[in-house]
Amino acid sequence: MEEVIALIEDMSAQIESREPPTIDKLASLFQLLQSKYPEEYQLHQLTDLVVALVFPIVCVDYSFLVQLIILLYLCKTVYYYAIHLLVS
Repeated sequence: MEEVIALIEDMSAQIESREPPTIDKLASLFQLLQSKYPEEYQLHQLTDLVVALVFPIVCVDYSFLVQLIILLYLCKTVYYYAIHLLVS
């Protein structure tokens, strides 16, 4: 059990660092935990931990995408507004 806790604490520390691990790295960690420590994985419901560790990374990844979409929408709106002013 100590090894499981050490793995999880290490991954948590990496998530809180400036360069969090990739989702692929987290996936490989949980695959390792499932295969190497199946009893602990089920007993302590480590599937719930997946959400707690992955959610912040996904939010950061998608927040950039949302900001980009908003910026593109604003550029498009300004462009159409400028064209409308030139035509009228």
